[in-house]
Amino acid sequence: VKLDNKPKKRMIESATAESLLTIIQPTWTIVILGIMDAGKSYLSKFLHQHLGGEVISTDVGQASIGPPACISVGSLSSSEKPGILRASYFVGDVSPKGNFLQVVSGVANCMWAAKKPLIIDTDGYMSGGAAIAYKTELVNISRPDLIILLEKDDELSYFRVFASRGVKVVRVDAQNQITKTTPIRQQHRQNLFKQYFSAAKTYPLPFSNVCIERSSIGHGTLISPSAVAGAIGTRVLAAWRYGTTISAITIGSARIPIAKLTAILGVSDLTLFPISDFQNLLVSCISSDGLRSAIGVIKTIDSSKEPAIIYLHTPFPVEEELASASTPAASTPSPPSVPLSFNKIVIQLGSIRIREDGTHEATR
Repeated sequence: VKLDNKPKKRMIESATAESLLTIIQPTWTIVILGIMDAGKSYLSKFLHQHLGGEVISTDVGQASIGPPACISVGSLSSSEKPGILRASYFVGDVSPKGNFLQVVSGVANCMWAAKKPLIIDTDGYMSGGAAIAYKTELVNISRPDLIILLEKDDELSYFRVFASRGVKVVRVDAQNQITKTTPIRQQHRQNLFKQYFSAAKTYPLPFSNVCIERSSIGHGTLISPSAVAGAIGTRVLAAWRYGTTISAITIGSARIPIAKLTAILGVSDLTLFPISDFQNLLVSCISSDGLRSAIGVIKTIDSSKEPAIIYLHTPFPVEEELASASTPAASTPSPPSVPLSFNKIVIQLGSIRIREDGTHEATR
């Protein structure tokens, strides 16, 4: 018996943009996959304009909805009406690399209340094992009814595997509209950032009014800055112990290797954040009810004040948020022993720096 060891190509249906209109059902979730400049955003807009529903933009570098560095859901703009940004999830970077968890979590969060049919417009990072694993999990979390492969040849053949799992997979010839060079993409992002922050204000926030997520800063037991400063050899603005770890914001850099400092301080891990690391750092601001968010930039931290003052530049209504957080709603009474609000702005730290002209650079 002769065995044919040649790989079998899974046969899937071919389609055109127009024929997709007759395939897609009103309750479906659709994932569009393709390499860079394959025409994913063009196809997303075509389908959205004809079928309605909403779109999730997962391309954190070339967002079609909302600002860069975020996963956003809403409607795309057209010649008849402007687009609508309904919700965003902060990734904090303009590349999916190193941020797979945030991107996939963002898609899941944006899907909760999205209107159907829902089109998920993905980024063009498709090459290599890490990209395949990332896009596999994005498909798994979104559980689509239809996967559209925008291909020139068969460069997305791996994703035909989902047809074996009962997902409808169709192939559409890639329509390479315009090839965007790296400088063009960077300029587009720069313009988006500049436009986004055009209506922003700068708010002076006492550090005590800020709660930081995705970081050990500000969490755990507040400890004496002088105790840490004496060991590391530089001024410490604030320090916290969380279990067997210490986190500290410092004015300068440590003069002793971290490995040696952990032994001196008797901890398993020591994380130091020089105050200069926060200069022009991209952050996200989240409302206390979790329903509103906006990106912002930490312009600087004034360590001469007590407590230190964070100067936050953002279109987020900080004053309104602090006022609403400090004023309990009449319809939601609470026992006197339970605090009604922490009266704080919640921010998440990103990993890029942004200047006023929209230019940006990675911090890592």
